[in-house]
Amino acid sequence: MKLRQFSTALAPRKLVAQQWASSSTMAARLYSTSKLAEMDASKLTITKTTTPKELTPPKDLIFGHTFTDHMLTCEWTAEEGWHAPKIAPYQNLSLDPSSCVFHYAFECFEGMKAYKNDDGQIRLFRPDKNMARFNTSSARIALPTFDPEVLTGLIAKLVKLDERFIPAQKGYSLYLRPTMIGTQATLGVGPPGSALMFVIASPVGPYYPTGFKAVSLEATDYAVRAWPGGVGDKKLGANYAPCILPQLEAAKRGFHQNLWLFGEEQYVTEVGTMNMFVAMKNKETGQKELITAPIDGTILEGVTRDSILSLAKEKLVPAGWKVVERQYTMFELDDAANEGRLLEAFGSGTAAVVSPVRNISWKGKIVDCGLKPGTEAGEIAQSMKDWIERRQYGEEEHEWSYKVIGRNKIQRNWNTMEHIYHCPRNRDPDPNGIPGLLFQLYAYPSIPGAPIKKYPLQMDALPVPRGWVPDAWFKAYNAADSQIYNLVGRDCRISKRKRESGETRERALRLWERYPINKAMWAGMEREDREAEVVEVAVMEDVEEESEEEEEEELDEESGDEEEAVERGTEIVWEQHVEESEEGEDEEIVEEMDEDGDSSEEAYDMSYLFEEF
Repeated sequence: MKLRQFSTALAPRKLVAQQWASSSTMAARLYSTSKLAEMDASKLTITKTTTPKELTPPKDLIFGHTFTDHMLTCEWTAEEGWHAPKIAPYQNLSLDPSSCVFHYAFECFEGMKAYKNDDGQIRLFRPDKNMARFNTSSARIALPTFDPEVLTGLIAKLVKLDERFIPAQKGYSLYLRPTMIGTQATLGVGPPGSALMFVIASPVGPYYPTGFKAVSLEATDYAVRAWPGGVGDKKLGANYAPCILPQLEAAKRGFHQNLWLFGEEQYVTEVGTMNMFVAMKNKETGQKELITAPIDGTILEGVTRDSILSLAKEKLVPAGWKVVERQYTMFELDDAANEGRLLEAFGSGTAAVVSPVRNISWKGKIVDCGLKPGTEAGEIAQSMKDWIERRQYGEEEHEWSYKVIGRNKIQRNWNTMEHIYHCPRNRDPDPNGIPGLLFQLYAYPSIPGAPIKKYPLQMDALPVPRGWVPDAWFKAYNAADSQIYNLVGRDCRISKRKRESGETRERALRLWERYPINKAMWAGMEREDREAEVVEVAVMEDVEEESEEEEEEELDEESGDEEEAVERGTEIVWEQHVEESEEGEDEEIVEEMDEDGDSSEEAYDMSYLFEEF
């Protein structure tokens, strides 16, 4: 075998065997196999306030100005994992001035609501979608992830404790703001060693207290909100501050919000901080279409957006409409408006549900969006608002609505989140030795990159932590196992037997769970990139025997190359020749150390590395 170095242009996108720093210490930290504590609702402590706040009259509520009596917090450290969650009186946070959140924007958040109907029943609306997006955003900036169901239950306890702040009137709700920040006190740039998750709550009134008010937009093409390959599809605080100035500029010219365009093609992406929908007739067929931009990295994957698409497929398609997720441009909207084909346009988001658009200022002209004079909302926008609110307040029973039943429980709809129960044969999976206790695995279909099939992670072979690892990621991990241990100074040449054992899978799972950046990068990769990833980490080259003199010179050169690689932060990988057999199957030659320490060659099928996933 020959150790070679090469620089990788897409190094930040590597899932395994990535050299995160120029020292073996960082590599050792990255690939540590120690088990970290998960977020545990059973450890929750509740400290009630001794000075309850006075309730603000519902008519005087201003969005984000009033907060409830309590807040939920949970700390995380790289050494221990999640600490015990706490519900305590609403209070200031105490952070070191050097905390990484202040300097490098390690922060992400969510926006969701709790609703109370006339009977006093409290409901959360699609919290599984918010938790999945929260995890994805957090992982993308190297912050910890969590069990979505656990955090949902903790939020429900906070909501139940502060339920007196939720007005029992339609249109009012309790706005919830889960937030994750990096708290490590350091000016060094790297994965935070500590973090804080907290949730605060604010009672809010209707976005339009007196009914819909259509807005006017200014198309913005001189500034870019997001771009392919960036983080515009994540709910990061860093995405919002740069948008304020263009919004102020639009306001100076008399417009309520700005419409973000992208590229020379003038693609329509988002309106302000909301997703954008347009309803228009197809130029060729005349069919009515509801169109929105696709999830391509330039728009946020909105929960309300997803709800509107689902409702449109459920209610509009049977009526002859076509629902389309595609790129569309301002040129298209202008043509449709001039030809009378643009029926209506509206934004969508948690705060307003839908926000009708009257017109758009673009290149010195006003593009009319189809609303008739004196009308503040189109038929589709009004219908969507009504349909969604019926499910939010429980007027229509639906799986999107999560009832908060008691202080410790949520009534879940089991069609939304799948559960797998597995009890290994002849083994006691419980660390405390309680026979028959079931391990619980979760498969989250809504999380990008999550497996469609239920993957048991060889639980019949040995007890492993709760979680999932994409199958191809695990295979790539196996192929790169030698490289990983080389980074930390260990001699590790993995045999076929060990690759297929539960030991390696357990280590892969622990790495996946501990370093959520793997999940984010995996989710962000296209299929072609993932296939290339699996192939690349498995590529090795078998070198023919050379003279002793040539081998000594080569070792000297490689030693110098390795030091140079460490200095410039490149990757060090094993390269191995991959041959194609007569049957067309890919095989690799590996050296397997037997019990006596002798080396023997073993050929085995490598085609599994190139399976579809």
